[in-house]
Amino acid sequence: MKNIHDSEILNFSLNLKEKKLELKLLSDTNEEFIVEFLDVFSYSFDEPNSYTILYDITQMAEKKDLLIASKKELIDARKHLVESSWFGTAEDYNDFLIKNDYQGYLIYSSIGMHGLVIAKEMKVI
Repeated sequence: MKNIHDSEILNFSLNLKEKKLELKLLSDTNEEFIVEFLDVFSYSFDEPNSYTILYDITQMAEKKDLLIASKKELIDARKHLVESSWFGTAEDYNDFLIKNDYQGYLIYSSIGMHGLVIAKEMKVI
């Protein structure tokens, strides 16, 4: 697998119809590669800018970690979705994610953009 650590984000794109989010990266050895999130349900990025160096992308260890209600900063970021007519409560939102086999992927950076992607799969290609 390609090393995400110290890779620069060159660009990112979202295909709404295919529910696919791609991060095009440049490794510290000048090799380009893509991190692809498949069947994306939601995402949020903080501090996006023209220069981002990634520290890591990690999958939340356990399904229970998706419980948005226990993470106030995450529920605030998704308040419009969690409290929509689709989901009455944060627990309903969490149950939907678990029942439908979604995973949480945390994006950490040394410099720049960081965030969370909720998707069914992540691939490094």
